Amino acid sequence: LNAFSDAFAYGGQSRVLTDGCYLIRHDDAYPLWPAAAAEIEMWRLDCGRINVPDLNAFSDAFAYGGQSRVLTDGCYLIRHDDAYPLW
Repeated sequence: LNAFSDAFAYGGQSRVLTDGCYLIRHDDAYPLWPAAAAEIEMWRLDCGRINVPDLNAFSDAFAYGGQSRVLTDGCYLIRHDDAYPLW
């Protein structure tokens, strides 16, 4: 505890404690400028159709009784630098 409190007595400057722990000033932990923006692109893909025979499942007031629909199932391919997640 004494070595820990002594580290803060120096105005937050970096100091090595006797047990090998490092304390770093708050502004040393962050870069001076923001990182370069990542290259991002996105494509929408048609990933199929969803047949909904009873639309009442989409209404808490049961407003769609007797109705059915075919819904689209869209997927998104995202290029983020060298990664390509599919969402």
